[in-house]
Amino acid sequence: MDIQDAKALEPEERLSFETGRKAHAIIVVSGYQECEVHGNKDEHHFNAAEVHLMVGPYLDGIMHVSPLVVIAGLNHPDSDTDDASGWMVDNCLWDSVSGLDGVPPNYERVMLKSVIEARGENARVRKLGYHVVIEARKLVDINQPGPAHY
Repeated sequence: MDIQDAKALEPEERLSFETGRKAHAIIVVSGYQECEVHGNKDEHHFNAAEVHLMVGPYLDGIMHVSPLVVIAGLNHPDSDTDDASGWMVDNCLWDSVSGLDGVPPNYERVMLKSVIEARGENARVRKLGYHVVIEARKLVDINQPGPAHY
């Protein structure tokens, strides 16, 4: 299975608020990233790729994450009634990463890891959407890394 890193398409939407617990922050992040997963020419089988999405601001002490990844853009030209097709998101997992892709070693970001599947001779998944709720000990800066709306 291929592994690919998705690329940001536009600024993320970000929201943060303090919880009743001392020194905990809740951060809500949503956005879109592009990917490229092609369908299988054998329309009875899916092609799969693991896609990694680096999301959210710099954080200190990520404790919990509630992730959602969805297919937000697909293309299937030249399809007709006898062409089977399908698209699926599977195994949406997360990890906290530091020192990777420009993340300073003393900060963390969330990396979403999902398996994206497509079938159909000309089918392609082009864009993924995500919505993530994160609990962390500390929000370092809601603006970094950018670009982001808040």
